[in-house]
Amino acid sequence: MSHKSSAPPTSSAPLDSSREAVMARLKSTLLQEKKELEVDKIFRALVKLEGSDLHLKTGQPPMVRVRGELKPLNRPPIENEEMVDLLMPMMDDRNLLIFEQEGGADFSYQCEVDGVRWRFRINMLKALGSSRFGGAANQQLDSRLQRPVSTRIG
Repeated sequence: MSHKSSAPPTSSAPLDSSREAVMARLKSTLLQEKKELEVDKIFRALVKLEGSDLHLKTGQPPMVRVRGELKPLNRPPIENEEMVDLLMPMMDDRNLLIFEQEGGADFSYQCEVDGVRWRFRINMLKALGSSRFGGAANQQLDSRLQRPVSTRIG
């Protein structure tokens, strides 16, 4: 998944679904250089601590599950505006639209830690009856061991 999203089509016409058009769009997206996001610092902390779960909830510091025990990261609580700034840039245009319309979105996210690319499965949710983030659940794939590791934001 690209972290830079292309502008949505300006007309209501459907995207060209020909093989050539799809390949050109994918090539353009896949060859974009990944911009480092602020949330990458939290994902790096999760990996370096060998955590299995990450919990991000408005009003609380990030929590990492290490060997079955939840531990707060050494940082202040995340307020709603910061949560939006941390998490929204991870989504491409398609997932932003899904999140807006349905109150949640599922997508993958990649972050490099010490030269190893880590992939996270993200499920981001709004709080019920609110415009605030409710949280997100992730599944992290340990690229070195090829084993799934559960990660949760929320």
